[in-house]
Amino acid sequence: MRSFPGLAAAFLCLAAPAWAITVKDSFGGSADPLGLSASLGANSDFDAVGRLVTSAGNVCSGTLISATKVLTARHCADDAAAANWKVSFRSGGASTTYGVSAIDKLPPGTGGAGEYFNGSDLAVFSLSSPVTGIDPLLVYAGEAYVESFAMVGWGLYGTGSTGAVSGPSATRRGFALNMLDGFTRDANDDLELLLADFDNEAGTENTLKDHPDLRLESDPEPLDYEGLIAAGDSGGPMLLMRGGSWVVAGVTTGILGYDKLGNSDYGDVAVWTAIGSAQARNLISGAGGAFYVDAAVPLPLPAAMLGAACAGLALLRRRQAQP
Repeated sequence: MRSFPGLAAAFLCLAAPAWAITVKDSFGGSADPLGLSASLGANSDFDAVGRLVTSAGNVCSGTLISATKVLTARHCADDAAAANWKVSFRSGGASTTYGVSAIDKLPPGTGGAGEYFNGSDLAVFSLSSPVTGIDPLLVYAGEAYVESFAMVGWGLYGTGSTGAVSGPSATRRGFALNMLDGFTRDANDDLELLLADFDNEAGTENTLKDHPDLRLESDPEPLDYEGLIAAGDSGGPMLLMRGGSWVVAGVTTGILGYDKLGNSDYGDVAVWTAIGSAQARNLISGAGGAFYVDAAVPLPLPAAMLGAACAGLALLRRRQAQP
């Protein structure tokens, strides 16, 4: 995996809306790839991933990191004041909804308040009352490795061939895997952005390796459970397996759509904000979040853990669909 300290500047080409999680057409070898993604997403391991909705119907995702705090994206927080947000957690087939009493955000970095692809796209929602019956997830602020990871979110969904064309749904939490293949660092050499692409079934579309802006040594073969984030997944977690449990290593920021669509189909590149800077760590520790201390280089994620030219970065909050 290679670092690209100047890559973030290339992400300023064009910001545009994008299109929960999309999965490859043969996801898990299932004849119903979208159903399998939803079934895996419903696993209790992911109950801490909440659905964030504004009074206007805009949807984001976030992760419970303490009894009253949800880690999400700053670009979601900028959509509405705290009083206009509700956060729902779904467990055992039932959802419980909480109000939001306050929002804390990282200050904007270079590029101003409207630029989010610079390591500043992190925010914490304070809930109106404690969440019970769901364990918060630990946060990982360690080094980046080439490894598989999970993504979970509440946004639009579809397959790699269609892009994200369905949803979102208040009862559907999507799941997929991908490979962490690249990252950027800030001026202090802290991890800033984390990158993964959506490889097609034939292994012939490898954007991270083939695009002249990137040239990463990325494997073109898709994982059995490969997929990508989509609109409404903003603020949701990049999850790594550490010590037999999922930990939050990044927060969903957006999509780099080299096909000029940004709809989370094959070839798109997803971007997560890393928990690398001192400001990011202070935001999380101030919210009562706990960190996982990495003791060893991880091994590839076992299948058993599943339970059976710049075309524009798109922020992945899902705005209310128009009739």
